[in-house]
Amino acid sequence: MTLQPVLAAIGNLYGVTFPASVQPTVAQYILAQLRTAPFNQQLPEPILEQTAISLFNDLLTELDRIALTLPPGDILQVQLSTAVAILRQLNPLQLYMTLIEFGQPPESSPPTIDQQANALQQMVRQCEAQIGSIAQMTTPLQRQPAVTQLTRDLWIVVERATDLASQIIGTYLRQWRIGQDRHGLDRAGLSATLDTIQRACEVLASVVWAVRDQIVALPVLGVPVELAGLFDRTRDLLALLATKCFVVECQPPRVIKTNTKYSVGVRHLLGGQLHSRMVGMKLQTCIVSESQARNIQQSNIVTMENSGVLTFDDGALELDKDSKHLKATFRNLQVKKIQRQERRGADSVTDEKFAFLFDLAFAVGDLRFSVWTISQPVVVIVHGNQETAAKATIVWDNAFADPSRIPFEISERMGWNVLAEMLNRKFRSMLLDRPLSAENLHFLGVKATRRKLPFPVPDAELVTRAQFCRDLIPARPFTFWEWFYAAIKVTRDSLKDIWNDGHMVGFVDKARAEQDLRQHPPGTFLLRFSDSQQGGITIAYVTNEPSRRIQHINPFIGKDAVNAINAIRDLPQLKFVYPGVPKEEAFGRYFRPKVLPVAGYVPAEPAAPNLATQADGLANNQSVNSSIAKLGVAFDDFQSVDLNQNDLMEF
Repeated sequence: MTLQPVLAAIGNLYGVTFPASVQPTVAQYILAQLRTAPFNQQLPEPILEQTAISLFNDLLTELDRIALTLPPGDILQVQLSTAVAILRQLNPLQLYMTLIEFGQPPESSPPTIDQQANALQQMVRQCEAQIGSIAQMTTPLQRQPAVTQLTRDLWIVVERATDLASQIIGTYLRQWRIGQDRHGLDRAGLSATLDTIQRACEVLASVVWAVRDQIVALPVLGVPVELAGLFDRTRDLLALLATKCFVVECQPPRVIKTNTKYSVGVRHLLGGQLHSRMVGMKLQTCIVSESQARNIQQSNIVTMENSGVLTFDDGALELDKDSKHLKATFRNLQVKKIQRQERRGADSVTDEKFAFLFDLAFAVGDLRFSVWTISQPVVVIVHGNQETAAKATIVWDNAFADPSRIPFEISERMGWNVLAEMLNRKFRSMLLDRPLSAENLHFLGVKATRRKLPFPVPDAELVTRAQFCRDLIPARPFTFWEWFYAAIKVTRDSLKDIWNDGHMVGFVDKARAEQDLRQHPPGTFLLRFSDSQQGGITIAYVTNEPSRRIQHINPFIGKDAVNAINAIRDLPQLKFVYPGVPKEEAFGRYFRPKVLPVAGYVPAEPAAPNLATQADGLANNQSVNSSIAKLGVAFDDFQSVDLNQNDLMEF
């Protein structure tokens, strides 16, 4: 407890100021009373009130006593009497609550898993010293009480080791797995966390093995003691650590294309402690279906059923001398063929999830272990046109999977607040620093649910997986997810800096864009995602006509989106980016200087696009094709967004 917070709280809240010379005495008295004062929110109020009145009266008595020690009429006595007079007018219970809040010491942080593991290690050393002392005793009569105490201490060590193992596995390792599931989390940060967990696991394993050695040594001391139950507990604890500390450290890409090489890595967190003891190690891997993964988890029996044909470099657990990681890396893992289950209802091949299974067998002394772990679910595709739908399956699984689920169950509907957070996280994971605004998310909520919604969208509003990635948006040949993913991809690839600078509205519908623009002078424009074209960026602007008509430029699609900046540079009718920033100030650093053609040649730079009077590229094909031809872009590029192989690595 400290002195100043208590007196400062009384002064700030109640205007009670004690003379500086008596402040230490007053504060020390208050803190001494608080050390034994009960405070619990669950206590009945009459008990708290009685305690408060008692402390209040005692404080007034103490202040009167202090005042009597001061010379009569002294300025300090006058100041103290003034403070006491104000104090007498206060509510005792309210004052008591204030003193409790500001007078209690800050709560100490709980010990880390490293600290707990080190404390266990120290306890084992003390037990070892006890064995040494017992060995020097000459008679069983002397040894008996010492052995009894040692047995108690060993039980305490094992109990605490079991608690720490449960904490590591149930909390720290579980949180690490959740972090692994959430795409976009810093991989280096994950590695550091796993290293912390490994250090604790290794110390914990060394403690358990030391206890087993000490149990074996005890009968040699000549004192009968029953330790079979304790020995069984150490065996069970080692089995728990051996089983739960086998993890997939380097997960495969979440969307896998057949006949393409990938890297996957597994690691055992007992590290050097296990490597120095294990013999007969055998590591196998295969790919399993969702139903096979479920059967393995529920029965804890690995049959190595294969749902596909894999080729890979044989993996073997090896200890890295520098990092002390006991790991195996499959650097050239390929799925050559995949065996699919019979589809049900509206399910497609991109809804089907698989996983890589790793089975590890080894022995440590008289103990034999067969442990397994499975990767995160993956979707296996054979054609590039399946990529976007497969990513939708993985994004939904990533965001909403319960870590303790039965493989690979997932809810078919989700509250908008959770889905909106996922969309924002996905947007940021594409190297886009500026998050989605509340207006952006409202627009996305309306688009996902296909109906008008209040602003902001109620948290309880539900969105189904079908709405998210299966059902086509009305009057459009694509799903919500296909449209959203194309939008963030084109922003990342062509307009990332523009978005991060805040000069792109992006997610807003045509009607709202027109409504906002009509409030601004002619020449004001904004950039938004096209409603009708995947990966399309369109420019809407206020014309110079008396009617202040809103004109929409044919969308720039996919790789062509970068030409939107050239159009802003070249079109004189575009003057101010919404809500009113001069275009040179907003986009000047992105404008490329025009290249003057050499005599006898035509310029290579595409011309400014046609201005479509119909919104969002809904003009007829001839008009659209003409506009694209002027930009030097093939019509095939206009129809689709190119998703290259690198995008697979995002999952």
